[in-house]
Amino acid sequence: MARASTIRSVSAFLLGAVAALAALQVPAGTRIEIRLKSKISSQTAKVKDGVEAVVISPVVAGGEFLVPAGALARGAVEKVTASTKPDERSTLTVAFTELEFEGAKHRIAARIAAIDNARESVDEHGEIAGILANETLSGRLDAGLGKLAERSSGFADILSTVKKAVLHTPESDIAYDAGTDLEIELTAPLELKAAAGPGPAAKLVPLPMKTRCTTSSTGRRFKPGRRDR
Repeated sequence: MARASTIRSVSAFLLGAVAALAALQVPAGTRIEIRLKSKISSQTAKVKDGVEAVVISPVVAGGEFLVPAGALARGAVEKVTASTKPDERSTLTVAFTELEFEGAKHRIAARIAAIDNARESVDEHGEIAGILANETLSGRLDAGLGKLAERSSGFADILSTVKKAVLHTPESDIAYDAGTDLEIELTAPLELKAAAGPGPAAKLVPLPMKTRCTTSSTGRRFKPGRRDR
C-alpha cells in the first residue's frame, strides 16, 4: 500500500511538472493593440467605471498565437481629474484586468502605454495627462490675436470673429471616442494553459488567381496552357 501511494504521489508530481512546462507565458512588458468599444472622457468618467476594448492585432511568440485578434480586454477607470482652470491639466488612468477569448477569461495586469494620434501624453505609470488650454490651436491663436490687438484692434476683432466661426472654444478635457486605438502594456506575466488561435484571421480565404490572357503575334488572344490552333 505504501509503495502504491508513493507511486501515485510521484506520478501526480510528474504530471504537474509536465503541465507547468507546457504552460505558455506572455511576459511583462508585452504590448497589446486594442480598440475602444465606447467613448471615455475625463468630463464624465468616474472611478470604477468599466472600460471595454477589442484586441485588433494578435500577440504571437515562437510562432504561436498567444492572444488572438478579437479578444475582449476589460478594465476600469482607476483615477480621473477634470480640468477646472486654464493652467490645470485633466488626468485619466485606466487599469486593464481581464482578457477574454475562446470562451475563457484570463486575469491580467496592464496599463495604457500609447494612444494613436493623441494630443495627450502618457507617463510610465499609465496616467494620461491632458493639454492646457493655451496649448491648443485655438489657445495659440488667442495669444496671437491678443498681441495683434495692441497694434490694430479693429483687424484683431475681425480675425477673432472668423476664428469663433471656424474653431470651437479650447477644451483641455481628455476624450476618446469608440474606435480609438490604444496600446496596453502588461505589467505582470500572463500565464496561459495553451496557445490560442489567430482569431478572425483564420476565416480569411485566399482570393483565386485570375487567368490572364495574352496576345499572339497574329493578334489572336489565348489563355496560357491552351494551344493556338
